[in-house]
Amino acid sequence: MSGNYPYSNQELQLSSYVDQLKHYVPNDPALFPERQRGIPEPTIVDGHEEFAIDRILDSRRRGRGWQFLVRWVDQAPSEDRWLPYSSLHECEALDDWVRNGGDGPPQLLNSVDLD
Repeated sequence: MSGNYPYSNQELQLSSYVDQLKHYVPNDPALFPERQRGIPEPTIVDGHEEFAIDRILDSRRRGRGWQFLVRWVDQAPSEDRWLPYSSLHECEALDDWVRNGGDGPPQLLNSVDLD
């Protein structure tokens, strides 16, 4: 099938989803307090802020890097966040993740003592 079409496939695909976009409305904490994103309090260690991680729940590749789904200490599951590997240096929860068979970048997998 050949023809002279006014739009490329990419233009057609992008424009076909515009009607599905919704306007962003920020949360009103008076109406929906349970939707407030809690930010865990950092601990200062060697002059740097550190946040307490309960455990790693999952991992995924993103582009050329890795991300890990983090559960914070004393936070609800709704506060779980995907963090890049680069922000999780010297993280015991990440070592536990690898020891329990979790996946990650080769430099992480090779650096953890599995004993």
